Amino acid sequence: MNKNSILIAGFALSSSLVSGTVLFQDNFNAPDINNLDQSDQTGRRSGLVPGIQVRSSRIQHGIVSNQLNFLNNRTGRIRFHDDSDNDTGTAGIWYDWASGITGSTILGTQNLRIAFDWNVTDNSTNNWVSVNFGISGPGVPEPGFRVNHPETDIGMLLRFNGETQLFDNGADLTAQGSFSPTIGTRRVTFDYTLDSFADGTNVGLIANVDGTEVYNGNPFTLDNNGGELYFEIGNLQNTLLDNVTISSIPEPSVVLMSLLGLAGLVRRRRSN
Repeated sequence: MNKNSILIAGFALSSSLVSGTVLFQDNFNAPDINNLDQSDQTGRRSGLVPGIQVRSSRIQHGIVSNQLNFLNNRTGRIRFHDDSDNDTGTAGIWYDWASGITGSTILGTQNLRIAFDWNVTDNSTNNWVSVNFGISGPGVPEPGFRVNHPETDIGMLLRFNGETQLFDNGADLTAQGSFSPTIGTRRVTFDYTLDSFADGTNVGLIANVDGTEVYNGNPFTLDNNGGELYFEIGNLQNTLLDNVTISSIPEPSVVLMSLLGLAGLVRRRRSN
């Protein structure tokens, strides 16, 4: 292999590491409907496990203008179900992200990213969207609010006015970093680092809104999950979401070590 071939191969390797693996994505490109659970699934889902289905929790949401329509008559959430039979008439079991190929991919990179586009038309209220990570499974009654529930290992809410708030198993860790409360579409990313799904595992979190870091602090722990992993996205105000993406991105150290290995290979080729 010549030097140019090595560089090209290395670039491909580093690019794939940086971009990571999409486990699941829903772009909500479907006809308008007031029942998310009954919406047309054709062609809108992708990733390693496209058989996952986004479904409503607490209240029924919908789709409008090819976006998820979070309704506002009370707090609601979306969660992820196994829809491998592609039958929207019945809800499959909650999808356990620690299982199968998603679980092995997450542990292989030691990272899980939850990301979505948040279409905001109100930048003044303290209502919010939230990401609730490490929640109790389907055998436990659902609470009215999940983000600050004692069974939610990491609950973080993003307020429409640019403020944030964080909870650790229901304990209020108070306000965290803020972001610009501009009207329009905001890109939200929550990056979790973990090397096991066992209870007691440390979990890091870096949260960003439009590239502004709003949390990067002390690790949390997984509690009372029994080796399974469930999470939800919630809301307290009508808003639109799009391009909900669950992916696995290697830690920067993994990418760096790969690039250093490539540089060493090039040097050896030159010396030869």
